[in-house]
Amino acid sequence: MWRYVAIALAALAAVFGGASTAAAKLLYPDLKTLPPRDLRFDRTDISAESLGELRNVLRFSNTVYNLGEGPLEIRAKINMSLNPPSGQAYQRVYDSAGGHTDIELAGSTLYYHAVHKHYHFDHWGLYQLWTKAEWEKWIASGRTAGEPYLVGKKTTACVEDEEFVASIPSAVWPAAYPPANCQPNSENVIAEGLSPGWGDTYDYYRFEQWIDLGENGSLPDGTYVLRSVTDPNNIIFESPEKSETSHESQQSNEAITTFGVSKGTIIPVEQASGTVTINHVDASTNSTQVNLQVLGRDTTDEVDEFRVSNDGTTWKTFTNSSYDSVAQQISWNLADGAYGGNASPGVHTVYVEFHDSLGWGSATTDQIEYQPPTPIASAYGEAVSADGPVSWWRLGDSSGSSVAADQLGVNPGAFSSAGVTRGSPSLISTDSANA
Repeated sequence: MWRYVAIALAALAAVFGGASTAAAKLLYPDLKTLPPRDLRFDRTDISAESLGELRNVLRFSNTVYNLGEGPLEIRAKINMSLNPPSGQAYQRVYDSAGGHTDIELAGSTLYYHAVHKHYHFDHWGLYQLWTKAEWEKWIASGRTAGEPYLVGKKTTACVEDEEFVASIPSAVWPAAYPPANCQPNSENVIAEGLSPGWGDTYDYYRFEQWIDLGENGSLPDGTYVLRSVTDPNNIIFESPEKSETSHESQQSNEAITTFGVSKGTIIPVEQASGTVTINHVDASTNSTQVNLQVLGRDTTDEVDEFRVSNDGTTWKTFTNSSYDSVAQQISWNLADGAYGGNASPGVHTVYVEFHDSLGWGSATTDQIEYQPPTPIASAYGEAVSADGPVSWWRLGDSSGSSVAADQLGVNPGAFSSAGVTRGSPSLISTDSANA
């Protein structure tokens, strides 16, 4: 039976730190999986020792992400005398008071993966390949009758913040769990994890990120379903005492991709998708000029283009240059009327659609609240504003920022570093605000 571990025990306290205040709310992760993508057939050596054990494989990329109120943090004290070096895994659950509680993940470890050369959490994932007919039979039976065609061997992963997926209220920027966290510190303690809003991606080219088709195997023509499940054995706590089945079940932690095979070639069935974030995790902006982080994903094709809109109707098209989980950044104006924008205060939505050989996919969106800066209360400022300028900037700005704030919030500028004195007294004696 699952049980909480009292970190007040001296030995564990030395490794993991103090426990939280009982009255504080525990902030659990909520793990989800993106549909597997980047599918391709390949022939590769499946042996960890590079012994030349060649097999035909179906490669794919997989992303697990966190939509919870708190991070998933997995910790262990590594015993270097073991082969491979490993340690009992604990989940640290942070709380609303800034404390934490550590929970033993029974039967699970962090261990050294010799091929990937860092430490993996076991029981992390499950990959299944189904024929579409058998998948539909299984679903129709209430998931009781039916068997996958093949099952992937890889079940473990180094858990890290690799790909930003969702601008949820609890999301952080920048990443809190970089790849370096998959190595022990000077005390042989590891604390790897997944922040809210972030995804852990294993790209198709990595070792064992495949379904083994056999030495001379192949997939017959037909339609298939590739299923990915994170935490399939419900090792991780995503709710108090694992009481919320909507978070703890395999179904809540799974995603599928449907694809076809014809004469040895993978045929895409699903259109491209992706994500967009506005100014990373910012909830608001005082300028209509923002930065978008755009990342396209596709089953088998490459996303060649994406288009952006302020109203979901009129679009500006860009060439896609983002691959391998790294978002493409573009400058965008929420007030650009050519693409349905305006400078009205309030929540603004940005729409993005991704293009592949099947055409344009459905739009994905992100929102940000536009809060124009408060006009400077001075006779000079009022006089300038009354003249109806498109933009205006305070020469007396003493904020120290390199950004020259447009008082209308539309066109921020940049202060020159040469020969500019900031915060000088106003030349107008009645204008103490130096507006």
